[in-house]
Amino acid sequence: MEFANITTTNIQKDNAEYTTCMEQCREAIRFYAVSSARPLRWVKNDPHRFRVVCGSGGKAGKKRREKRVQNAGEKGKENRDVKCDWLLYASYVGKGPTTRIKTYQLKHVCERMQKTKFATSSWLAQRFDEDLRDNPNMSVSDFMKIVRKNYDIDITTNQFYKDKSIAKERIHGSIEEK
Repeated sequence: MEFANITTTNIQKDNAEYTTCMEQCREAIRFYAVSSARPLRWVKNDPHRFRVVCGSGGKAGKKRREKRVQNAGEKGKENRDVKCDWLLYASYVGKGPTTRIKTYQLKHVCERMQKTKFATSSWLAQRFDEDLRDNPNMSVSDFMKIVRKNYDIDITTNQFYKDKSIAKERIHGSIEEK
């Protein structure tokens, strides 16, 4: 499931988007977090439900915002003290595997970030497996440009080397299995 399905207007009207399984919905959240480069945070992450909030706002981000404002001084206070109320809550319908998005606050008022914790090495290796397969000797800067072009985020050189090793393991593992 693409996260584009979650952000359609039918959710804004009746909050009744259904998916087939919880893991599919969690993966859509991870994809959204990387593509939007927002500091999302899992507040509740149980096997049968989850709640994700924007890490820069709401009640959860209040203390961090106050600390940043104190560290920044009075200059720029109005820019940093922004409350972002983005929220998504989903749980099972009954006891079955069908997941329903029950609460969804759509608008972000916080700024984009250049790095996100959801862009892990395994996630990047899964997304760019074909690129690394086609060009196994790809340079760090070329891979960083591809990631920047597709998701507009920055990655570290260590992430690149780990991505490359994961992709090589998948390639060689699939060859050895044959």
